[in-house]
Amino acid sequence: MLKSIPILPVKNLLSSITFYEARLGFHLQEEIEDYALIQNKEAFLYLKKADREYRTKCVFYLENIDLFFKDKGCIDYWKTLGKLHLSSEGRLVFSMVDLDGNQLKLVEVSK
Repeated sequence: MLKSIPILPVKNLLSSITFYEARLGFHLQEEIEDYALIQNKEAFLYLKKADREYRTKCVFYLENIDLFFKDKGCIDYWKTLGKLHLSSEGRLVFSMVDLDGNQLKLVEVSK
């Protein structure tokens, strides 16, 4: 296997693409029917328009979570979306949900 790409169910494809571009720095790579492939460096996601409500979880690993937040705006704004905490393993973790209730975690890892 070379890689895996999670598929997250969404109600509105355009709104979700905008959310992931604005909040997490993804860029649209391809949109076909009810799917969109988005990318941020080596991280890929499929967003799939779903009529039923599903909730999933997705974890993103970052080398420096501080730099991520500097690029994406004021930490006070991010506090309205989720919380930053130290995991039991000593890693910084930011947990939040997207527009459709999918749980997203940003986890800082050692270089």
